[in-house]
Order: sequence, then structure tokens, then C-alpha cells
Amino acid sequence: LAMTLPDLEGRPQPLVQWRGKVLVINYWASWCPPCIEEMPMFSRLHERHAAAGVQFVGIGMDETEKMLAFVKKSPVSYPLLAGGTNPGGNPALTVKGLPYTVVLGRDGKVAFSRYGSVDEATLESQLRQLSGQK
Repeated sequence: LAMTLPDLEGRPQPLVQWRGKVLVINYWASWCPPCIEEMPMFSRLHERHAAAGVQFVGIGMDETEKMLAFVKKSPVSYPLLAGGTNPGGNPALTVKGLPYTVVLGRDGKVAFSRYGSVDEATLESQLRQLSGQK
């Protein structure tokens, strides 16, 4: 997770700051209807599981201005980072389609990934298992 991306205010945010947490990374864009549809669910799950060490991060494959306009209308409970519209050269940002969600366990290894929308029950059970909740 040696990747640093700017947040929507342009401040660099290293992903390593969330080391040791169950990390849910969601690649999205403001022009992607299924991405936008699942963001309120991600916000709910983030709020529900944050105390158990679960951290959601949205990486927007979009222009920062468009992401800022989107979150003004539809705020989310987790940080959004700017992946840019052309992240060329960074293999961690080689995304084949949107939305794309990756869940990393506390050890930093990929425990779950899904192209396309994720249903809440599936993601909830992954988060409970990885964060040690019953």
C-alpha cells in the first residue's frame, strides 16, 4: 500500500495511514450510476464498522471538480481521494471497470474484490469476519 493520492482538497493522503485496519477501497466516478448507487450503503457500513477497525476509502477515477460537486449533493462518511482520469503508470490504479471494490484484511492482503456493484449483505459478512465481529 505504498500509494499516496491527493484528497479532494489536494492534500496528499498515504494509504499506509490505515495500515492495521480492514480497508475497503472503492474505485468510482461521478459519471458511473452503479458507483453512485452504492455509496450511501458504503457510508452506512463505514459508520457501523468504524469502531471495529474498518476504514472505507473512495478513489475517484474522475476530475476532482466533478467529485467535489457530487459530494456537495451526496456527502459520504469516508474519505475520497483523487485517482485522476488517467492514472497511467500506477499498477494499483489499473482498474478494468467501475465500480470496483477491494477489501484488504488487517495484514494488507486482498480478502475480497468485486467488479460491479456489491450487495450490502455480502460486504457486511466480509467486514464482520475480517474485523473479528460476531
